[in-house]
Amino acid sequence: MLGDFNQILSRMKSKGEEVFFLVIVKKRMIDSFHFCDLIELDAEGPLLTWCNKRDGLNYTRVKLDRAVANVKWREQF
Repeated sequence: MLGDFNQILSRMKSKGEEVFFLVIVKKRMIDSFHFCDLIELDAEGPLLTWCNKRDGLNYTRVKLDRAVANVKWREQF
């Protein structure tokens, strides 16, 4: 599954001004990945995939794009 999940799963995957997000939404997404036995796939290229195109202290970059798969798919590919 590939997508722009519009959810920051970790503070390590954001840079710039303080990025606030709802903990309950984050937890539900992570729980859904675990429930479906999905793991995030490694990616090449920039880690932070979205930018708000602002300057100075208002500049923000985050990782929103990600790909996930189950273990069986991962072992085959």
